[in-house]
Amino acid sequence: MIPRALGSAALALGLCLPTCLDYDPGTDACAGVVCDTPPPPTCVDGITLRTHHVPGTCSQGVCAYPFVDDPCAGGTCQDGQCLGCQPACAGSACGPDGCGGACGACQAGCACTAEGQCDCGCQGILVDNQGIPEAYPSLYVEPTEAAGAFQARLAAFKTRRGLADFDYDIRASDITWAPTLRRQTDWAYVSLGEGALDESNTSARAAELFAAEGEFFLTAGLTLLPGRVGCTDSECEAVFAQDYCGLKLGSEHGAFDGEVSLRATREDSALQRASSNAVPLVPVPRNPLLSGQEARERMLGQELRYACPDGPHTVVVSDLSQLTLEPGGPMVWVHPSATLSDTLELHLAYRIGVDPDSASRFHWVCALDALDGTLISATPQFDCD
Repeated sequence: MIPRALGSAALALGLCLPTCLDYDPGTDACAGVVCDTPPPPTCVDGITLRTHHVPGTCSQGVCAYPFVDDPCAGGTCQDGQCLGCQPACAGSACGPDGCGGACGACQAGCACTAEGQCDCGCQGILVDNQGIPEAYPSLYVEPTEAAGAFQARLAAFKTRRGLADFDYDIRASDITWAPTLRRQTDWAYVSLGEGALDESNTSARAAELFAAEGEFFLTAGLTLLPGRVGCTDSECEAVFAQDYCGLKLGSEHGAFDGEVSLRATREDSALQRASSNAVPLVPVPRNPLLSGQEARERMLGQELRYACPDGPHTVVVSDLSQLTLEPGGPMVWVHPSATLSDTLELHLAYRIGVDPDSASRFHWVCALDALDGTLISATPQFDCD
């Protein structure tokens, strides 16, 4: 759930924006540059130690790092360390110890705050291609204060829009605490602008609303899905998607697929329903992956199960099966953890449509881990009768 529609609001909320090392840089010298390797401590003079911090900032392809100058407690600085210095790490889990060393290191994907604590709630995309992180598959745990944060944003949203409690049904889904608004009355409480909505302007007005209310919807990186805007006699709907540095989001559960949508009435250009299923940014490995052909080959021999009134059945994927990548490349697959409560698992995966044979009426949508080829999920897309 990327940052094309959200900037300062996302940072203010602690939603980190991704660094895509393999993103097309164009003419930007800093594209793909990650400033996370500061220079070692140095002695400014004979009694002062300079310690650099991360993250740094990139300018014209060069990283610069913030630094702090501390007087040496022992009175002497030599070769990047304070001689006779006593490390000051009481209450600190990470960061400099004041003597040229460190109080500790945070796990991958976590940042060290100025207070010397590891902050794992603000994480970006891991695309270093240096190996599979120990924490794979990535997990996102519901923030401790998520409910309180949602209620605070909800109160601010109602105040800005002049809404009463009975005007809209507003609720958050578990884990993602992304909101859904559904109008409960016949009055136009949230206007989307003057004039009638049609297919030519619905997406633009939807994007404007989500951008203006980004603090509430946590929307970022919105792109209109092809063919997902349309109007009937009474309403118009626009459906957007979010991506992770160009990777689409997918899920067998609609609440976690990253889809953002808005439905509005045509007559008065008023909001009827708006929802955001944004998934928080977390470290996702983007290492050497299976090719699409390898993913298809890994599907052969997989057992796909389904249940009908006459009992359980099993179909085995074979050479006769039709396998289709949906879309043609890998995506971020999101689903609730089977072992941890209030936790989402995120995998790099191929979504593969499976038809057991050309004459079969059965169809599955499968998610295959793009790193190790294991089957993550297989969802039947048919009725028994």
